Amino acid sequence: MGERLDMLSTTEAVKYGFSMIWYFIATGSASMILILWGGALIDGDGTLIIGFIISFAGIILLLSASYGAIYKLQSDSVTRGNIQAARFLNTLKSPTMDQSERRPQQRKNEVPPPPPGLF
Repeated sequence: MGERLDMLSTTEAVKYGFSMIWYFIATGSASMILILWGGALIDGDGTLIIGFIISFAGIILLLSASYGAIYKLQSDSVTRGNIQAARFLNTLKSPTMDQSERRPQQRKNEVPPPPPGLF
């Protein structure tokens, strides 16, 4: 267990963060537009129920986007760990041989059979 798997570099972390920022900007903007639009309808005349529905949809979008981001982070981390573990385990295995290269092992006390044609 003394071997250390590759660590996540700072550059990779920043790249991953920037890819997630665009996700948060898109989903956060859509959520805020729905929440604000619904709020404006609630303050308006006679559209109370429609305003609540639109605001509620914005809140649901915000929550589901947050849970989706957490799920993506965890699944990407697990995938990266599985890949690194597979690489580590493959370095510990001996190279495989073809069937033609394999030879049956002889026991120490076993005498090899005589060549054909002597008896």
